[in-house]
Amino acid sequence: MSPEADHRQRCADCGAHSPKVQTNYSLIGGDRGWRVSVVVGPDGKKTSVWRCPNCWKKLRNERAR
Repeated sequence: MSPEADHRQRCADCGAHSPKVQTNYSLIGGDRGWRVSVVVGPDGKKTSVWRCPNCWKKLRNERAR
């Protein structure tokens, strides 16, 4: 495995670590269910925010209300 394969994302809400994968695209797939959002900070910089499947479901349900 390459050094990048050891990189794991962290859920912005609960702090859970993602499983080790070859690329971040593998996290987004249906079997893993991680989601990434791009947010713009007050300084105008774009940042990726990762959420685990449980926290993503919770956020999606809150937004639907």
